[in-house]
Amino acid sequence: MIIREGGLLFTFGKGWIVKKYDQHRYYRGLSGAGLKGVDFICLRDRQELVLIEVKNYTSRHNYAMQKTFLVNTIPPDELALTVQQKLTDTLLAIDAVYQYYRRGWIFRQLQPLIRYWPWSSFDRYFWTKAYQLAQSPTTVKAILWLELDADDPKDYITQLDIQLSRYTNDGLPKIKITNGDNLPFDEAIVAHRILEN
Repeated sequence: MIIREGGLLFTFGKGWIVKKYDQHRYYRGLSGAGLKGVDFICLRDRQELVLIEVKNYTSRHNYAMQKTFLVNTIPPDELALTVQQKLTDTLLAIDAVYQYYRRGWIFRQLQPLIRYWPWSSFDRYFWTKAYQLAQSPTTVKAILWLELDADDPKDYITQLDIQLSRYTNDGLPKIKITNGDNLPFDEAIVAHRILEN
């Protein structure tokens, strides 16, 4: 599965079910209520809920315009707060979508069978499974995919990690910062920069 986000092309391996949340129909309704969201909501091998926020602070070059656009990093405390809000709101949204489905009589009758459905990308299966996995902190992973330029501050990731750790006590999983290295999975997620036209 290949998905574009933030000037990057992400390739997810076998066993991943991925929703690009900000393009999903539920996001449009929930964002109108003020809820923000992470970039990807994923089910990994149907055993883990993985929430991924992407921040690409690398410079972008537009070849058609022959111009390079610099992207400045925001202070670590501001980025940490933004990521915390998006994770919190995404977990609330997962709960809200599940409760919406539960209001339907047919869904309540079929719910025990949904986890066995072969159509794993089907919305009802996806959101039901995401809700079930979100109930246990051991089955939820949070990732901040962070791309930086070589000239960004050397201690930026260290400072960001310190700021993010402040929110782990708010019921959120520990947020892993990565750009593809040291992922908490056996299978890698690969991202490639997109060359702008």
